[in-house]
Amino acid sequence: LSGKSGTPNGVVSKNDLRRILSSTSTGRDSTGGNGQSLLKSVELLDEPFATEPGLEVLWNIHSRMKLVERHTALLHAAENGGISEEDFDRTLKEWQNLSSFRQSGVAGGPRPATQQAAEEASAGSVERLRTGIHSGLDRALGGGLRRKELGLLIAPTNHGKTTTLLRIAAELSKEKKVCLILSFEIYREMIIERLQQLMGKKLPKTLYVEDYPSDEMSVEDVMRVADQVKGLDLLIVDHIDLLRHNDLDLINAHGQAVRRLRGYARKRECVVWTAAQADDPEPGQLFLLPNQTYGSRQKRHAADIALGMIFNPARRLQTFALWKTRHGHLRPDGKHGFALDADMVGMKFREVAI
Repeated sequence: LSGKSGTPNGVVSKNDLRRILSSTSTGRDSTGGNGQSLLKSVELLDEPFATEPGLEVLWNIHSRMKLVERHTALLHAAENGGISEEDFDRTLKEWQNLSSFRQSGVAGGPRPATQQAAEEASAGSVERLRTGIHSGLDRALGGGLRRKELGLLIAPTNHGKTTTLLRIAAELSKEKKVCLILSFEIYREMIIERLQQLMGKKLPKTLYVEDYPSDEMSVEDVMRVADQVKGLDLLIVDHIDLLRHNDLDLINAHGQAVRRLRGYARKRECVVWTAAQADDPEPGQLFLLPNQTYGSRQKRHAADIALGMIFNPARRLQTFALWKTRHGHLRPDGKHGFALDADMVGMKFREVAI
């Protein structure tokens, strides 16, 4: 479909899709192209995409074009003396598959019960590591981040990025998880002091803290350091914007860095949390907006979880907006909001309603 609509990056608008859908019966699309070439493009999307509204529209196009193509072939065969039993059976099977797709939302029809049960059991066996930031957030994420996932926390300067990441590490350390914190902004002794405030006791031996000067460590250096920690459960990189990048296009470089760390999470079967910079909020603003993310769009796209955060010192209120999750459950409006009564000096946090 790339380039059909004339919109940037081959994006097809809803109106374009409607015109294409309404014109497939003639075998020509709305731009004058051949409907068969469009069919070949759509057929590449042979995956269970029904959960995504836009791709469900594409599958509607796919289904209708398939049916029109077969129906035309059947009529042509009937006019010329009939159709073979083999061709008829194949046509009937395709028709049934498309019909079952419409009912189940899975290409090729419903999964066998045994296969579905095995997939659900496998998905349920993946351990989730809770964030500990807010009980509502962990519920929205289905219990927390799954292993092999990357969470991205986006906030303005001095709004609590480091403290929030340390809270995640502190909560998991209490559960005897192996955690590594790599800081490129705050020195090691201050990190340890904050962790002791949060945990109220001597730090466990499974919690590792290292600090490095900003712009000296690359993503590859981070992964080499993390490789030295056995049985790693959680890696915290504070934060992604302070790494060294060879690409002069920093927006692209930051996006690539998040993708590399996400790949590392899959390799080590651990959870990775990192943070990114955002623009300053407006006075009195309650939640951070996605358009205030200071060039972090590519980072959000690469992450499994994207969380915007604001701290209002006058009201002592820290708010979180869950923008993206791959495995949780967003509200119909597509977002979740959470708030804490946050005493950043005393390191005390209490959930409050907003």
